[in-house]
Parts: sequence; structure tokens; C-alpha cells
Amino acid sequence: RAALACAKTRSLTVAPSVPVPTIGRYDVLVAVRAAGVNRIDVGAVRDGYATDVFTAGTSTSTWIPGREFAGVVADVGRDVRGVSIGDRVYGAMSPTTSRGAFAEYAASPAHALARTPNDVTDVDAAAIPFAALTAWRALRDKGDARAGERVLVLGGGSAVGTCAAALARDLGCEVAATARARHFDRLRDMGVRDVVDYTVKHALRETAERESWAPFDVAVDCVGTRSTEAQAIER
Repeated sequence: RAALACAKTRSLTVAPSVPVPTIGRYDVLVAVRAAGVNRIDVGAVRDGYATDVFTAGTSTSTWIPGREFAGVVADVGRDVRGVSIGDRVYGAMSPTTSRGAFAEYAASPAHALARTPNDVTDVDAAAIPFAALTAWRALRDKGDARAGERVLVLGGGSAVGTCAAALARDLGCEVAATARARHFDRLRDMGVRDVVDYTVKHALRETAERESWAPFDVAVDCVGTRSTEAQAIER
């Protein structure tokens, strides 16, 4: 099975033959149709980031990137319930797995999968897991966002920012976001009330003053600069 692999020498190579993963009693084997590319993969392939962790301390110099995927169930463990062979699913793998989703088959715990909605493509589904999980942890686990509260998403055009805005709206929050102008329509279609172009200097502050914004209950910073940290605290 052809798969991308990254050597400890930080060079990208191709593993010409990768065995089909074995699965345990609570696992699912998925025939991969699409795989997401996130910062973990990019950092490892480009910079050799944490490849010693991914290879689990073994002597092998190759590993298979890919933390999230979408595809069709090819096999299920004997104690798996609610998932059947042939189901379309998407899901995530452990961030430290040495056998990722950039391959024809991926093995994942059944609890880390969900059925792919009929109106969602495999490509779109594969981009959801880690972005949505990160956004949910920021909103609920850390921010404890609740219905009726005001949420500010800094970097709303990013994958995490888009998910944060959508999840906040689903929670019943009033949402504002910063983004590039090309992302405005998508965010507004999702129900984001106010969208500000962060490329315009002082735009957020001036908009808040002009519109007499009330303070936000939760701010999700998807950019991570000193400037956005200050904006999150100020707002």
C-alpha cells in the first residue's frame, strides 16, 4: 500500500509497501478517501517536529503522517457497535500515532469516528475533526460558553475559527469575528452578526466603539499573537 512517510532526516520519502493495519476489538478499519493536513503533519514533514514521538522510540526512520480522515468502513472489531462495514465515516487518530491516515487504510478507535452526513463530501469531512475539537475545547472546556452569551472569534476565517463561530452559534451565542474580507460572506451565512477586516488597522477597536459593543463573555484567539491576545482581553 503506497503511503507518504517522513524520515528523521526531515526528508519526505515514499513507503512503497505499507501493510494494512490490524485492528483490536474496539477499533475500525477505514478505507481512506480523503485525509486532512494540519499543523502537526506540516511541522513534522517540514521541520522534523516530534518525529521521535511519532516513531514511539523504535529504530524505524519512517512513519505515516495524517491525523484526520474520511472514508468507508472496511472492517470492525468484534466489540464495536453502531458502525457497519460500508458506512461512510470521518474521524481522528491519536496525535502521536506512527500510523497515520496518509495511506489507503487507517485504523482508529470506534469512539473517535462519526458517520459522515449525506450532504458532506469526504474532502470536507476530513478537514473537520481536529479543527472542530480544538474549537470545542476552547469554547466549552475553557470558555464555558453558554446560550445568550457574546463570543468573539479572532481569526474567524481559519479552520478552527470557522468551527468556533459555527459551534458558538449552535450553542445559542451571539458571535462576532475578525477575518479577511474574502471570508465575510461565509461567516455571515453561518449567522455571525459582526465581521471585521483584521487587515485594516484599528478596525476592531473602531467598530466596537462605533457600534457600542457590550463586553464579550468569551474570546477565542485563533491567531495567537501579542496583538490578538491584547484584543481578546480588551474586548
